[in-house]
Amino acid sequence: MKNRSLSLIFGLSIWVVIILGVIHISSLDKAFYRDQYAKNEVAENIGINEVELEKATAVLLDYLEGKRDDLSVFATIDGTYQEVFNTKEKDHMIDVQVLFVKTIWIRNIALGLLLTIGAYLGFTMKRAAIESLSKGFKEASMVLGVVFSFIVIYAVLDFQNFWILFHKLLFSNDLWLLNPYTDNLILMVPLPFFFSLVSLILFRSLMALGFVFTLDWGLTHQGFDHRFLKWFALITMTIDHVGHFLFPEYIELRVIGRLAFPIFAYLFALTYRYTSNRKRLLIQMSIAAVLTQGLLYVANVTELVNIFFLFMLAWLAFDAMDKRRVWLIIVIGALADYFGVDYGMYGIAVLTMFYFYHEQRTKQMLGYAIITLMFVLLPFTSPNTWSLIPQILSNFFSFYWRYFLQALSILALALLFFYNKQKPRAYANKQVAFVEKYFFYVYYAVHLALLGILRGLL
Repeated sequence: MKNRSLSLIFGLSIWVVIILGVIHISSLDKAFYRDQYAKNEVAENIGINEVELEKATAVLLDYLEGKRDDLSVFATIDGTYQEVFNTKEKDHMIDVQVLFVKTIWIRNIALGLLLTIGAYLGFTMKRAAIESLSKGFKEASMVLGVVFSFIVIYAVLDFQNFWILFHKLLFSNDLWLLNPYTDNLILMVPLPFFFSLVSLILFRSLMALGFVFTLDWGLTHQGFDHRFLKWFALITMTIDHVGHFLFPEYIELRVIGRLAFPIFAYLFALTYRYTSNRKRLLIQMSIAAVLTQGLLYVANVTELVNIFFLFMLAWLAFDAMDKRRVWLIIVIGALADYFGVDYGMYGIAVLTMFYFYHEQRTKQMLGYAIITLMFVLLPFTSPNTWSLIPQILSNFFSFYWRYFLQALSILALALLFFYNKQKPRAYANKQVAFVEKYFFYVYYAVHLALLGILRGLL
C-alpha cells in the first residue's frame, strides 16, 4: 500500500513538473513575445519603438520570475518620456509575481519528490520498481488527464470566458480588469496573445507527455524493437521537415524532429553490421541518394544534401574502421562537411561511434551525448564568441536555447537505451514485408519533394 501511494505521488509529480515547467518556459520565451508583438502590432498600438518595447518586456519577465523587486521602467511613448506601467498595472503584477514564484516552488518540490521516490523505489524494489512507477503514472494520468482535457475543451470552445474564470479563481481582487485601450500591460499582451500562449503551452505539454508515455510503453514492454524505433524516427522526422518547410516559426516542430537522427544513425549502424550483403546495402544507399537528390532538385529544394549520402559515407567509414584505417574516417568526415551532406562530420562521428561500441549500450549513450555537446559548443572555441557567453547564459531559457536545438536530440537516448535487439516478428504477408523493407527509401524522397513543392505554392 505504501509503495502504491508513493508511485501515485510519483505519477502526479511527473504531470506537475511537465505542466508547470512548460508554463514557465513558455511564459518567459522572449522569441515568442517578439513574434506575437509583430503579429498584434503591439509597438504601433502603444506608440513605442521596438527597442524600448523589448527593454520593457525584459523588465516585465525578470519581475515575473522574481529576479527584480520593481516594475519601474521608462520609455518614450507617443513622444513623451514616461513610465511604461501605471500604478494599477504594478499592483496587479504583484499578485501575478507571487502566483508565478509559488508555481516555481511547487514545480521544484514536485521534481524533488519525483527524483526521491524514483530512487527510493528503484533501490528497494529493484526491477519491480518500473512496473510500480508505471502503474502510478497511469493512475495519475487517468485523473489529471480528465481534468486537463476538460480545461482544454473549455478553453477551445470559449476562450474569453475561460480566461475570465481563470482570473476570478486565481485573484481575490479586480486589479486584473485593465483598460485594453489605455493600459500598456494589456496592450502588450492582449487576449489574442494569451490565446496563442495557452495554445503553445498545450502543444508543448502534449509533446512532453507523449514522450513520457512512449518511454513508459517501452519500459513495460521489454524495450523498443527495431520496427518501433524506425517508425518512431520516421514520424518525428516528418514533423521536423514539416516545420522546416512549412512552419519555420513553430520551433517545437524542430524540437520533436531532433529525436529522429540518433535513432536512424543507431539503426543504420546495426543494419550494416548484421546485413547479409553489405555491397548490396551500399548500392541501395547510392541509388536512393542520387534519385532523392534529383527529385529534390526538381522540387526546388536546394538547401538539403539528403541523408542517404551521409549513410553512403558512413558505409565507407565502417569499412575503414574494420580495416583499421582511422585516417580514412577523418577524411570521410571532412568530405561530408565539405560537400554539405546532412549532419556532416558530426553525423559521421556519431555513426562510427555507434558502430565501434557495438553492444556496449552505456558507452554508446555516453558517446553520443559527448559528441553532440562538443559539436553544439564548438562555436565557443573561438575567442570572438566568448563575450557572448554571459548574455547567452542569462537569457538561455527565454531565447538562446533555440540555437542549441541539436542538444535536445540527447533525449532520444531514453529510447535507445532500452533497445530490444530481438528481431521483430516478420509479417506473414510477403507483399507487406516487401513494402516495409523499401518504404523508407521511397517515403524519404517523396515527402521531402512534396513539402518543397508545397512551400513554393504557399
